[in-house]
Amino acid sequence: MYLYEVEQILAPFSPEICEGEEGNIPFRLYVPEGAPENLPVLLFMHGAGERGDDNHIQLINALGAFAKNNPEAKDSIIIAPQCPAETQWVNTPWYEVDYSVDNVAETWQLKTVIKLLDEVITKYNADRDRVYVMGISMGGFGTWDLLMRHGDIFAAGMPICGGADPSKAELLRDIPIRTFHGDVDDAVLVQGTRNIYNAIIAAGGNKIEYKEYAGEGHWVWDMACSEPGIGAWLYSNRLSDRK
Repeated sequence: MYLYEVEQILAPFSPEICEGEEGNIPFRLYVPEGAPENLPVLLFMHGAGERGDDNHIQLINALGAFAKNNPEAKDSIIIAPQCPAETQWVNTPWYEVDYSVDNVAETWQLKTVIKLLDEVITKYNADRDRVYVMGISMGGFGTWDLLMRHGDIFAAGMPICGGADPSKAELLRDIPIRTFHGDVDDAVLVQGTRNIYNAIIAAGGNKIEYKEYAGEGHWVWDMACSEPGIGAWLYSNRLSDRK
C-alpha cells in the first residue's frame, strides 16, 4: 500500500526526527485530530526494504492494511520510526532462526526508539497502560527484541515473520502476543517463530497465539494485519492486566 493510501486512511503522518546518542532516527507520527489525552500508542517497526532517511517509505507495508481493516487504529497515536540504511533493528543475520540476547547487545537504533516512544507518550499525555508494538520481517525481530528487553512497557505485541531468543521465553510468558509466519518463507525461516512459540508454551505461557500460513512465503504481513478482530484484540490489552 503506497504512502498516499495510508494517509487517506489515517490522515497525514507528520515527519519528525529523534536524536539518539549514536545517530538520529527519522519517524512519522500520527496523532488523531484534536490530540486528546490518554490515547493508546502503537509503535510500528518496518522491514529491511524500508530502511533509509527519506522518512516515508516505512509506511508502505503492513501499516496501511492494519489501519484499513482495524478502525481502532484511527483512535490511537501511531509511531513509525525508520531504521538507517545498512543497519538493523537487531544485529543478527535474518537467515539464522534464533539469536542470543545475552550475546547480541541492544542496538542504538532500538535504544533511540525507546527514547522516542517515551517522548511521544509524555508530550501527548498518552496512556502508558496501552502501549503496543508490531513489526514485520526485520521489524519482526525488532518487535521480539523490544518485548524481551522492555516487556514492562508494552501491553501486547504482534511480531510478523521475525525471530527471537527462545532462552528468554520466560520473559515473554505473560505478554499477550499474536505472531504470524509463512511456512515456506525463504527470507526469514519459519523455524524462528516456531521455536520461540514452542519455548513460550513450554515456559507455561498461555497468552500467545501463532498462525502459520500454509504455502505462503515472506510477504504475509497484509494477511496478518487483515485477520478478523486483530486490532480489537491488540487494543483490548492493558499492561496493568498482568501486574
